[in-house]
Amino acid sequence: MFSGTFKAFLKTLINCKTKNETQPSKEPLRLRQVIRTALAVRKFQKLESDKFKRSIECEFDKTVAINELKRSYKQGKLFHLEESKKFAYYIRKFTITFDELRHVHENLLNQFSKYLKDLDGNVDEQVQYFLCLSLKYLTRNSEQLIKEIQYSDVIDWIKRCKDESIKTELVYTLAYMTEKSTLDNELINELSSLVLNRFDINEDAKGFLLTRLEISKSVDRNDQLKTEHRFKSAGKSNGNQKMNKLVVTKTIQTVKSSYNNKESEETKMIFLNLSDALKNRNRMLNMKTTLEKIDTVNDTSGDDRSMWRSTWGECVNFYSLVVSQGQALKSDDKDNYLPKKLFGWHVCLNTKVLPHGPLRIRRRKKVYSFFINRMIAATLLRASKKQQLNSDAIDKLMMCATDLDSFVSIALHCNDDMVDLVVNAICDDYDEFKELNEPDIATIFIKTIMDKTIEVVTHQGWLWNSTEMKRKQFNKNELAEIIKNQINQLRLDSLNAIHNCSIRNKQVLTKDRIKKIQKCLTNYQENDAKFTKLIFQIMNIADSTNEIDYKGTFEAYIDVLVRGTCENHEMIINFLNNQAKDAKRSQELFTDEILSKLIDLLNSDVYDTQIKEDIIEIINNYLEHETSKALGDEHLELLIQYVQDPSNSSTNLINTMLTSILIIAEKQNLLSNRIVKKLIDNIEYFGENSSSYILLILSRVIHEKNYIRNQQDLEKISFKLESNDVVQLNNDSKIIFTQRSEQNEHCNQISLLTANLILLSVQKQVQITNKTISNLVLALNNDDKQTKIISSKCIYILSKYASLENDALSQMKAFLNDQVYDVSVYILTAYSYGLVKLAELSEPIDTMHMNNLSSLFLTQSLKLGVMNFADEINVNILEILIL
Repeated sequence: MFSGTFKAFLKTLINCKTKNETQPSKEPLRLRQVIRTALAVRKFQKLESDKFKRSIECEFDKTVAINELKRSYKQGKLFHLEESKKFAYYIRKFTITFDELRHVHENLLNQFSKYLKDLDGNVDEQVQYFLCLSLKYLTRNSEQLIKEIQYSDVIDWIKRCKDESIKTELVYTLAYMTEKSTLDNELINELSSLVLNRFDINEDAKGFLLTRLEISKSVDRNDQLKTEHRFKSAGKSNGNQKMNKLVVTKTIQTVKSSYNNKESEETKMIFLNLSDALKNRNRMLNMKTTLEKIDTVNDTSGDDRSMWRSTWGECVNFYSLVVSQGQALKSDDKDNYLPKKLFGWHVCLNTKVLPHGPLRIRRRKKVYSFFINRMIAATLLRASKKQQLNSDAIDKLMMCATDLDSFVSIALHCNDDMVDLVVNAICDDYDEFKELNEPDIATIFIKTIMDKTIEVVTHQGWLWNSTEMKRKQFNKNELAEIIKNQINQLRLDSLNAIHNCSIRNKQVLTKDRIKKIQKCLTNYQENDAKFTKLIFQIMNIADSTNEIDYKGTFEAYIDVLVRGTCENHEMIINFLNNQAKDAKRSQELFTDEILSKLIDLLNSDVYDTQIKEDIIEIINNYLEHETSKALGDEHLELLIQYVQDPSNSSTNLINTMLTSILIIAEKQNLLSNRIVKKLIDNIEYFGENSSSYILLILSRVIHEKNYIRNQQDLEKISFKLESNDVVQLNNDSKIIFTQRSEQNEHCNQISLLTANLILLSVQKQVQITNKTISNLVLALNNDDKQTKIISSKCIYILSKYASLENDALSQMKAFLNDQVYDVSVYILTAYSYGLVKLAELSEPIDTMHMNNLSSLFLTQSLKLGVMNFADEINVNILEILIL
């Protein structure tokens, strides 16, 4: 590759190095010398690169290029690496064809083919690539194919080759070959199957070939339509019905002769690989929680307190600054004073009622302490929206994480009857409380209590009027609810402040705090929706921490669902789904008892259809793990029983349930006969989509050893032979059913799955009802070729051990000359067997059948693969004539 000059330069450098190594070490090589040497090397590299480019680039015409190839071939270097690059380059650059390549040497194409056939031998991989590249360009450039390169050769090379780039070039070669020749259906199917089932071929190349094959199909159909038109014209020109039959009969005979010894067009069905698809779904535990953004301001040091204000006065001041005016708390007030005073000891001496007398009575102090706690919680809540509270504040706020009945004594700091405490305190010091004008959370509440319990009577006098306060009769339960609402608001403000702080920093949710919040989930007495929602929101954040007790939370959430709570389902479902997706946790959490509870929830009237779908999806996520235990028959029967009720189910819900059964079928490759029977019995009651799903499940569990033995069961599934549904996986790896189209014709057809199920039973000589036979004959009109082939095969095997009715035979006549070779062979043979069975009866065979009998006699072989059907047909015809 390197020139002689460059080699000499390198040799000089090596010699100098060797010489220097033998001498005593002197001062190091200077930087300038190193740079000069590097620049010299770079210059020679560029020189070599330019020379190599000039060796490839051609500034001459095609004739000179062919002469260059002749020279390389004579020297025996044409298939060496450097020359093979030139070979591919010249063919592409000058559009050299196969015919022009023969001018290089008459044996060149044979030798070229020989090198290609040694793809898995000793030929260098790079040489292989350039030779395949050359073949692609030659095929594209040429008008005709050559005998040295056949379809079978290229197909064999693709199957043997392991390099993706080489296979890609060969697929392009096949695509260009299809443009130069006429393809039969067998070759089209072979080429389609070759690339469709491989993932190591470039998608562009695959798509290019499949497009060319579709074009070939269209051309073939047009030719067939022209042929059919000629036959129809011949029929019209002759008015005699018998002559029309003869024309058809002769056509049949001619076609059979031309199809002599043809290979079968039946292809092995490749099932959609659901197991791999399910494994590829996201199975990672995803406990990340998307939280709303919350602002944070820097704390200001100091405080806003005064030595002249008591606890009441300070809290009124903080409430006014923060809640009413929107200011931020200073750090000492936020981190020390307010946390200490929340649910703590309070001094209430300088309130507005002070001129009327100090608050000496205990219950008055309790009422004022309650208002202080309300103000502190409201102040901390407003502060938490832009400031982070410290651990002391969070600990005090956590005292609200309990049920309302238990919290009453915390809020009032006593165990007295709350109605008696509040009403007596306000009534005893009516004038004092009436004069109170701030804060609003206290004055509004006091006014409400006064209106319910106190009546003011005015007495008119000579000089002035006097007033008298009288207690009114009141509804104690009503007042209890009013007071409880205020106490609950204190609880909600505290919990909201915790929620804001956990959004800003989830580390505030320590293990002990989470455990306390978790207990609120299992509190049967709690019925406040706002409080419960806040608990779930905080738990949702806690789920993404390392402190979460996932087992305790899981059990708590299951308990919430069983209780039939109508709120917070989204967070519960999300948590349960995440646990089900984790292989390790799901094995620990999803016991038989838990699965039974989840399935029982489907019968609950509390939950709507969407939630029930989500519940089954949770079960499916659990089942999809390889190590997960499958549902028992009792669970599956409950699922099937539930969706049988039309009022309870939707198509999505039914299909989600069927997914559960499908996953089990995929894992075990088996379902109990009891479950299979239930599925078949219910297939007619479900919609088109769900019945297709059942067929898909049956195709996974019914095999040669456990085929369907009941003819009524076969009749129940046979209506799906008319289905146009195709099984596909969407982007979420979920099963969907779409209508058959050119884009999905290679996917699993429901009609084909049905035909294969019936074939398994027919091969075991199971008796078939006339309805099933009728459906098989109707399936011969199906647009899917493989469905037609398998249905005709069923009819053929069936005709050997069972009788076919006259109506069925009459319908089969239309397919004796079917354009699908397999169909015509199977139906012709079955037709002959059917006539034999008719001949064995006492009644004579219909004249319509007898008129065509002799013309069906075959003088040549009629093969599908190695099997010759001509002998069977001829024997049957002779037997009919004898009978």
